[in-house]
Amino acid sequence: MSDRREVQRYACSECENTFLSRGGLTKHLLQKHFARFSQPIQTRIHHPHLNGLELLPSQIIALTHCKFTGQPCDGNGRFVAADHPAPPPTPKPVNDWFPFASWAHFRFAEFTYKKTEMSKANTNELIQIWEDLAGQYGGERPFRNTQDILNTIDAIDLGHIPWETFSLEYPNDLPDSNPPSWMTKEYHVWFRDPRKVIHAILANRDFDGEIDYSPHQIFVDGKRKYSNLMSGDWAWRQAVCG
Repeated sequence: MSDRREVQRYACSECENTFLSRGGLTKHLLQKHFARFSQPIQTRIHHPHLNGLELLPSQIIALTHCKFTGQPCDGNGRFVAADHPAPPPTPKPVNDWFPFASWAHFRFAEFTYKKTEMSKANTNELIQIWEDLAGQYGGERPFRNTQDILNTIDAIDLGHIPWETFSLEYPNDLPDSNPPSWMTKEYHVWFRDPRKVIHAILANRDFDGEIDYSPHQIFVDGKRKYSNLMSGDWAWRQAVCG
């Protein structure tokens, strides 16, 4: 006798996809069909609670915020349809690898820094070997040293946000004898402007369709489900309806 049991799958009511867990189905609905299945109740329920609404078995409801809906708009702030195509990116020459001198220079930096995470000492040794070969057979090394690679990577202007810094130190009087070392040290804090970082994330096309722009609340069988920041209470409270 076979002990094979049929695995329960959860079917999406909007397309032909099925999922092994209800959580997988919920995530799919949020990412692919959020606007469609939330719209019917959006105009009559705008409260963190269900206001006595009775849910059917396996029913999933999304409550979206009454004002902060995440509706797309153009560069002038005018609302557009959800399926309105985004403006095309500014075209760049296919051979533009700035700030790298060439595609080969980019590949060398990507290989040593990202793919293999090569140590500074090994990278410098590899560059020295390249220089020795160039001296014998012609050509030149791609970079002077590891720091030259890092400087070039930092010079990439795609979403570039400069680093800023400030210093901190203990502000009160020190003990009369043997103050702990942390009281006498100066600490340097490096950061990037969070507002500019968020702008860069929103402008990055790699995140298209992967971000929830509006606070929302998900209920499955009458139970609250949390999946990310925008589905939590904090985001909802920051955008309370007046």
